[in-house]
Amino acid sequence: LGLIYLEQKEAEKALETFQAVEAVEPNNADLRYYLALTYEEMKRYDDALREIQRALALRPKSLELYLHLGHVYERLGNLPQAIATLTQAVELEPWNPGAQFYLGLAQSENKAYTDAAASLQKAVALDDSNAAYHFNLGVVYEKLGDFEASVAQMQRTIDLDPKQLLKFTHPGEI
Repeated sequence: LGLIYLEQKEAEKALETFQAVEAVEPNNADLRYYLALTYEEMKRYDDALREIQRALALRPKSLELYLHLGHVYERLGNLPQAIATLTQAVELEPWNPGAQFYLGLAQSENKAYTDAAASLQKAVALDDSNAAYHFNLGVVYEKLGDFEASVAQMQRTIDLDPKQLLKFTHPGEI
């Protein structure tokens, strides 16, 4: 029921539902994750952070939880901690292109463009068919001044899905 409320953007009702479950299942990692999602929807990032950390204590090998924890740190403006957490995600599953991608995005946001390029290159090497990976690698190449590589990545983005350029364009970056 809480997930239905959350899907309907009724975060207060979702929170009430999840808190009722919490009273009987306080050590449920999924519940902690759902609480974190709910708090994030409510823009209560400190509460979301606490719940993700609790979930990770219960399920320490969860890539999904590490990725989400990195995202919450980004929302809180703590890019160094986001990068450290996303690096842990990559160490957990180095073959996962999504982990490499999210690490690259955080590094790019932190203006560590060389590191971002390396992470995004790994994401592209692991999944060459993802237009978002190519697009963001192109943006990073542009930031590094490698316009030829940037154009090649943008062309690959268009080849994969022409609509992606519109979807992923950030004002002032293209």
